[in-house]
Amino acid sequence: MYDTLFQLGRWFGYRDGYEDLCRVWMPQEAQGWYAHIAESNDELRGELVRMQSVDATPRDFGLKVRSHPDALVVTARNKMGSSTTHTVRIGLATQFIETAILHRDPRVTAANRRAVRRLADQMRADGLAPERGTKYQGGRLVRDVPVRLVDAFLGAFKNHPRSVKTETGPVRRYITDRPKELGSWDVLFVGVERETSVSLTSNLLGFRLVCQRRADGTPDDDSMLMVTKKQRVASRGVEKVGLSSVQRETAETKYREEKPGAKNFPDRIYRAERSKPLLIVHLLAIGKKDENLSKNPPLVAWSLSLPKTDRPEKMVEYVVNKTWFREQYGDGDLDDDHDE
Repeated sequence: MYDTLFQLGRWFGYRDGYEDLCRVWMPQEAQGWYAHIAESNDELRGELVRMQSVDATPRDFGLKVRSHPDALVVTARNKMGSSTTHTVRIGLATQFIETAILHRDPRVTAANRRAVRRLADQMRADGLAPERGTKYQGGRLVRDVPVRLVDAFLGAFKNHPRSVKTETGPVRRYITDRPKELGSWDVLFVGVERETSVSLTSNLLGFRLVCQRRADGTPDDDSMLMVTKKQRVASRGVEKVGLSSVQRETAETKYREEKPGAKNFPDRIYRAERSKPLLIVHLLAIGKKDENLSKNPPLVAWSLSLPKTDRPEKMVEYVVNKTWFREQYGDGDLDDDHDE
């Protein structure tokens, strides 16, 4: 849980002039946790600055914080009773979600490859051939893709039930509920520029693509595949794809106002300037760093970077079981003041 990790942060030292004396050893998974909560904390601070700038109050702001998909639970566990499922309400505006847990079943992975090939074919039929899109590193960016094609792809994709935030039913409902804001999309088919003898290349989309390489971070469940121990599919910086130079500069200027002298920028700042949603399609080669994956079929994953909404945000409801809830929030009850 976030608060537990922040408490442990006290061990790490914080006084200026003593940083060189601190040494911390931790598992790679824990490094991912701290990177994640540090970014979430920065995001929260940014939201507080924006709240102050528009003279909003914590009462107005509280609901938005509590609906954040990686932060606070809607209600304490001791108020949820003993039912076998819980409903988690998540706001998707200005959020990034990705299918970081995938199926291993060959029948399902084959079905997802068919789904992405169908997306590429339907785009060609609409005069939006992916291979004619703007080059981005080793991939292609296609602009102004109709939402019906994106929705058809999401509907055909078989999401793993453990990847709760990318459950296609609630996500599609959120999208279709905003036909004006989310009617036109940027679609990025991700590829890698550098190719080696052990790289996996694919013509699945109708053009040659060097697939992204990702590690298998699954602990012990053979029915699922966890994309890296950090459960991350997309590479850092991908969310600025599709933005104009003005939008990028605006995002970076605002961030420097919060953090003077900053040189590295989190993706969330670009998402805040996005006016059009972005679908990122990944063809993944899963294996170790130097493993020869050239003969393996790629696995399909996707990510969504969603812009802000001008409408009162309607929370997206996900029904989750106790196992998922325990994994996300721990066994202990939350404090009683988390009751709204």
